[in-house]
Amino acid sequence: MKNIVLIIFVILLTGCVADRKGEPSIEAEKVLNCPELVEKAAKNLELLKVDPLLVVGWKQTILSKKIQPCSACQKLNVAAYVLNDEDNIYKPAMLEFINDVGKEDPNTAKEASKPYISATSVNDKEMERYALAQQYMNAIEQLQTFLTSEIRITSVKARDFVLDNYFIPLLQEQQKMQEQIQTKTETDSVEPEEK
Repeated sequence: MKNIVLIIFVILLTGCVADRKGEPSIEAEKVLNCPELVEKAAKNLELLKVDPLLVVGWKQTILSKKIQPCSACQKLNVAAYVLNDEDNIYKPAMLEFINDVGKEDPNTAKEASKPYISATSVNDKEMERYALAQQYMNAIEQLQTFLTSEIRITSVKARDFVLDNYFIPLLQEQQKMQEQIQTKTETDSVEPEEK
């Protein structure tokens, strides 16, 4: 099951994130001089566990230019808010989503991972949970895009970074939850011995 969910997530990431091959972002050409956003993005990159040497090099290079990637930095800052999840709302929703997708038949699991869920098939609480999970996946996608287009690391390294730091820990946490549920179920089902 874990492999199926991991494959689905890799498909989502590779399908949604285009390899920009080091091209400058279009937004950078339209907006001039935004050092505050660059500074905040650099701090967020460090919070997101990106290599500090890469962050310092990127920040120095970007701040020395007349044109800076304001829009990309703004998107990264929003993604960092979601991924840091200080209010603990996005990760639990993502764990539920992983759990739901893991229950699906492997042949239909990709359909279950689509962001659009029919309003007739789920209730409002489920819709909210799927929306939060989608925001978490979008934040991961935005981080991967930023790493390839702005920090200029390879798409393979960016994908490995988000998998290692964000998706695999979620899979491990989901597996622990499943083991705890299974242990509790087994403990509850054992009848006390008669004396």
